[in-house]
Amino acid sequence: MITEGYLNDEIELATSIFLYYTEKMIDYLKVNSSKYKLWYKDSLQISYLLNLLKEVWFEEGTAYLGNSEISDRVLLLTFYKIREYWLNDINTDYVSGVNSDITVPDVQPAYYPFTPEWKSFIVEITEDNTTNIDLSAYNFDYTKIDLKSLIITGNQGLNPIEIVTNNLAEGCRIEGNTFYWNSGNYYDLNSGDQLYFKYLQIQK
Repeated sequence: MITEGYLNDEIELATSIFLYYTEKMIDYLKVNSSKYKLWYKDSLQISYLLNLLKEVWFEEGTAYLGNSEISDRVLLLTFYKIREYWLNDINTDYVSGVNSDITVPDVQPAYYPFTPEWKSFIVEITEDNTTNIDLSAYNFDYTKIDLKSLIITGNQGLNPIEIVTNNLAEGCRIEGNTFYWNSGNYYDLNSGDQLYFKYLQIQK
């Protein structure tokens, strides 16, 4: 049997989830990333479910929505649906803002979403035994790309080798905008070699 205390706990959780999604939406909107639309859509769905729970009231242990009795099954299905949106980042330490209706900020001048685009560049190796490369010289900003999209291919002579980034076992990593190369797992980067970078940029 669903109690009023149980319902209030679920409303508190749903409120945290709603605020988290809304704040993520606003974060993407501030940097003109079209990814805000995904968080906006989820926020609206969570808002609908949250408002449904807030309209439930109890009389002598029986739950009502408006003047109609509402079954425990309906409430449980609503709880389960809201919990589908729960993420690991939403926990008891999450500090949320003030709960209010979703409002897409009015950005001035007029808002023009940034359309993600694929970019690429080639690094020509000019010195033997190169171990690090400053990628900012290629207008590369690691904080403004989709990290999962990053593909790096090494080319020694005519032999392409796909490289997995940020994995020490694979022999290379990116810290800030500096690319570090460990020849132990691949080969020495020498003059005449090339590295091909391809990635999806999601912010200006």
